[in-house]
Amino acid sequence: MFSNLVKLAFALFTVAFLFSTSVHAEEALTPAQKKAVEATIENYLLSHPEVIVQALQRMQDRDKRNKESQVMGFLESKKDKIRNDPNSYVGGNPNGDVTLVEFFDYRCGYCKKFHPVMEELLKTDKNLRVVYKEFPILGPESMLASQAAIAALLQDRKLYLPFHTALMEAKGSLTQARILDIAEETGLDIGRLKNNLQAAKIKEVVAGNYEIAQNLGITGTPGFVIGDTVIPGYVNADQMRRLIAEARSGCKTC
Repeated sequence: MFSNLVKLAFALFTVAFLFSTSVHAEEALTPAQKKAVEATIENYLLSHPEVIVQALQRMQDRDKRNKESQVMGFLESKKDKIRNDPNSYVGGNPNGDVTLVEFFDYRCGYCKKFHPVMEELLKTDKNLRVVYKEFPILGPESMLASQAAIAALLQDRKLYLPFHTALMEAKGSLTQARILDIAEETGLDIGRLKNNLQAAKIKEVVAGNYEIAQNLGITGTPGFVIGDTVIPGYVNADQMRRLIAEARSGCKTC
């Protein structure tokens, strides 16, 4: 790997050297001159390998800043869609001063681990607003469970949270039969739910959540957005409380 980096850096430094010398662009170097230039640069890089590391680090830092800028730009332009989509369930205080958006998968172990943390946050923080976004990335069962949850939301918003909770707390596989059993236990109309699982509307909601997550740099679950902060992974209860407190102190409505 290091040899490849040396070759890359060597090529870049060669180009930079040529453009920084008095040799005009239209003038070609003789083979002897080219060999001398290459030898000079190669010797310098071999004597100062830290230059390569520094250059790569600067490039990585630049790419990171560019990515962060893109994410912040997307977050700002799509803030209303992310926070106020009628196809996403809103829990907690609908008028809360801090909005926490969670992207989750019903088969994700860390999502299930975070679930009791979320429940505790909602019990103890009466000014927290939570937006739930299904983000099925772990296979067909994940997709089916997410489609069922969205169908439940469209059927009866009051039954979404009990159904969501039951799916999060379910053990083992989430087959269609198991999902429909949970739906029936929750009080949903399983006939309507089953008919709506593959509805175009529900597929559009899932696709929209995918698009948002991708543009926010969220590739796994759980993922969160708190105010203007994107957290692409699991955090524990103390970390989440701190993030909420920071968002709350940073603006009136985050």
